[in-house]
Amino acid sequence: MSSGIYERSEEHRLNMSKSHKGKIISQEQRKKISKSLKKTLSTPEARKKMSEANKKSFSFLNFQKRKNHKHSEETKQKIGRANKGKKRSLEQCQNLSKAFKSSITCKEKLKQLHENNKGRITSIETRIKLSKSHKGKNFKNGNTPESKRIRESVEQRLWREAVFARDGWTCQDCHSRSGNGKRVVLNAHHVKLFSKYPELRTAIDNGITLCIPCHRNIHNKITLEQ
Repeated sequence: MSSGIYERSEEHRLNMSKSHKGKIISQEQRKKISKSLKKTLSTPEARKKMSEANKKSFSFLNFQKRKNHKHSEETKQKIGRANKGKKRSLEQCQNLSKAFKSSITCKEKLKQLHENNKGRITSIETRIKLSKSHKGKNFKNGNTPESKRIRESVEQRLWREAVFARDGWTCQDCHSRSGNGKRVVLNAHHVKLFSKYPELRTAIDNGITLCIPCHRNIHNKITLEQ
């Protein structure tokens, strides 16, 4: 063929796989293979065929087939050894991000991802680990104001949940709560101010459950008193 690409039979592929199994390719051999592939795939016809093949391999049907696929322990170890010590460049990270974004754009995939994650409960330990890994970062400029960072931390989220659970998910001022088609948005209010008593920010006794209007009224009173 003019492109230099020919299709191998399944038997041929299996024989090649067996013959190469366990072989370690040197860095020099890798460079030679890379150069030969660049020459082979340099024609527009070859690139078009590769593009069509890749589109088929990443189709939604293949995604569904592969979603439950699990690598063997041996394969995981090999992948781990191959990637050990490697650091991705900024360009590689950006390319991976683009590829991932384009791979989950169709509505069917997003719906499937939503269904897979539905009802999944993340443990407190995992939440704390995730919080620490993202601490002090956001996706806009890499920095977050200190007070906002603390308020959005996993420790504060756990504190709010504990206060809501203790108060039965009910506003302690007007006693309103969600139910019977009614939705009440609740806030956890710091009895002793968040800014003045940093040591009491995660003390459950220093929290009280309030609906948004009641929470606003309390802060208006505090502002007037000051």
